[in-house]
Amino acid sequence: MAIQRNSIGNLSQVMDEEILEGLKRRDKCISSKYLYDEIGSKIFQEIMSMPEYYLFDAEHEILSSQSENIHRHLPFDNHYSVVELGAGDGSKTIELLKVLEQDPLFNRYIPVDISSEATVQIQDTLSSTLPDLKVSPIIGNYHNALAQFIPQNEAVLVLNLGSNIGNFNKPTIENLVQSFGRDLRLGDAMLVGMDLRKNPNVIAAAYNDSQGITKRFNFNLLTRLNRDLGGNFNLSTFDFYSFYNPDTGEVRSYLISLIDQDVKFTKTGDIIHFNQFEYIHTEISKKFNYDEIQQLSKIGGFSEVYNFIDKGNRFTDSLWIK
Repeated sequence: MAIQRNSIGNLSQVMDEEILEGLKRRDKCISSKYLYDEIGSKIFQEIMSMPEYYLFDAEHEILSSQSENIHRHLPFDNHYSVVELGAGDGSKTIELLKVLEQDPLFNRYIPVDISSEATVQIQDTLSSTLPDLKVSPIIGNYHNALAQFIPQNEAVLVLNLGSNIGNFNKPTIENLVQSFGRDLRLGDAMLVGMDLRKNPNVIAAAYNDSQGITKRFNFNLLTRLNRDLGGNFNLSTFDFYSFYNPDTGEVRSYLISLIDQDVKFTKTGDIIHFNQFEYIHTEISKKFNYDEIQQLSKIGGFSEVYNFIDKGNRFTDSLWIK
């Protein structure tokens, strides 16, 4: 397996600025991408193994059973590469890569992830299963610009799996899809993982599990801020809350301050005050219907849409073609 590792930008400096800006807002918030440090990524692996968390199994079923059909719908008649955004450990993508590797037009796989640990994991996963696969991992944040990760001399299939597209509010999702559309060229394609609307009780259980793993996942964010920003968050004075709104199709997650308190950051000298029951918004997980998927694809300027759905009609990997 050919490996080329690259790193994009100074993530530590960006993290400092973005997190403190979010905590100084009236409605405090921190981007969900900062949940995924090395420890957070490992906890998320536990979440994906929970019986309540159907998303991983549903998408794994799609990629295990329908990758050949997905391949048949790809528009490429010349060489192309695959760029995966937020690749994680590649445990689902490998099913698609097994099929694409047999295509003589396929060139290389470029996994992009903000976590260096994730790029190590994906290399370990692929080296034993697809040893001849050409892989060029990149450590970076694709939210700023997709174009920096796309090969300029060939067509590209961009993977945005795992319902990552749903981790934003509606205006941000639309802006992100518009930016994808601007950065991709005619004849390129995207495969977008999207969680479908379903029984609200099923969705709520997936994000507020009885074992408290999702709570531990969110609390790790405070531990990370203590470590990386010199914060003095006392985890015993916070709680976790999550709910699903079937009107908007959004799951929203929060860390709640149980007392009036000040949190100091020795790295920057900032002091952030929390009122009792004031919250930090940590995550959105949007659920889609098919009309919303079609509308989003049009916003991005994509001309064709094919939805590949699991047997339980819980999840779709939606192929969009420019």
